[in-house]
Amino acid sequence: MANKTARRIKEALALKSDKSRHEEVSAWSNRDLIPLPPSRRTWGWFNFFGSWSLSSLNVATWQTPNTFLTQGLSVGQAMAVIVVPRALCCFFAILVAWCGLTWHIGFTVQNRYTWGFRASFIPLLQRILLNFTWTALQCFTVFWVVSLPFLFIRPERFKKPFFVSSVACGAAMVTLLAWSVVVARGVGPVFYQGEKVPSSSRWNVSWLMMAGINQAIGGKAAGMTNSSDFSRYAKNKRDYIVGTVSVYWVTGVLVCLGGLVTTAACQKIYGQIY
Repeated sequence: MANKTARRIKEALALKSDKSRHEEVSAWSNRDLIPLPPSRRTWGWFNFFGSWSLSSLNVATWQTPNTFLTQGLSVGQAMAVIVVPRALCCFFAILVAWCGLTWHIGFTVQNRYTWGFRASFIPLLQRILLNFTWTALQCFTVFWVVSLPFLFIRPERFKKPFFVSSVACGAAMVTLLAWSVVVARGVGPVFYQGEKVPSSSRWNVSWLMMAGINQAIGGKAAGMTNSSDFSRYAKNKRDYIVGTVSVYWVTGVLVCLGGLVTTAACQKIYGQIY
């Protein structure tokens, strides 16, 4: 009885092959590793917009330029620190994703031509461990339970959650921006402040800007690394490029500017910045 149960569990967990679709299961190949067939390439530009919006339409991006202001940078310098790294990240997100756009393969297979078959498990393991650590920092038990059913949705069908999250977050940010500017009837003095690097600071303006650029790139590097995991689902290259540029660079910069304006307006409303 126990042997039968164990055998059934093993059969249920085993990956199924379909040779008519060239889906051979081995240590090096399965349905998720082979080049995606045209039937699974269903993502348009707005689907990529929704996917990348997770890293742009959020509180961290909204507050980023305010961090640079507290270090003594002016508004223009803080926004330059935003624009430059986002442009670089956008460029490399497209460059790294080119394997997925051209050959429709993911991050796992992409590693093999630089690391070799067996050594390719090294960057793959690093990526997995990073995901474990990041998820442990961000999530809690209730979130795990709520999000678990979404793991069973195939990526080519995972479109509506991205649409809902991007629209909801975007609407909330625009509403907060409009409310703060209307109530304050403008923005506070922080928006017009010039360069105020403390005399006791070990760094001058140039090094503070370089540190900010490095910080911004570091926060996005992990997401860029496995871009091909998502770009392979694109209907065509143009959809991925348009979706990536429109949210990763354009929308990301606008969100930072909106957060800066909102903070400056709230300074007039509440008297100080918290």
